[in-house]
Amino acid sequence: MKLHSIEQLHGIAETLGAQKQMTDMSKMLQIRSVQQSQNEEPCFATDKNYCCGKDCEWREDCHALQAVWLWS
Repeated sequence: MKLHSIEQLHGIAETLGAQKQMTDMSKMLQIRSVQQSQNEEPCFATDKNYCCGKDCEWREDCHALQAVWLWS
């Protein structure tokens, strides 16, 4: 899987009908919102991020090394 860009994330949110709410959110909060919309646990970038399966759509983004300030 590849890392998701903000544009791709907005496209996913739009498909789920959540685009309007997500325009001012950080990438982390947007992904968690998408996870909730898909009836999944909003675990992105939490302590549970290494418990996910290999088929998780957000795995590469979640496990990528990032500076903490990028998630704010």
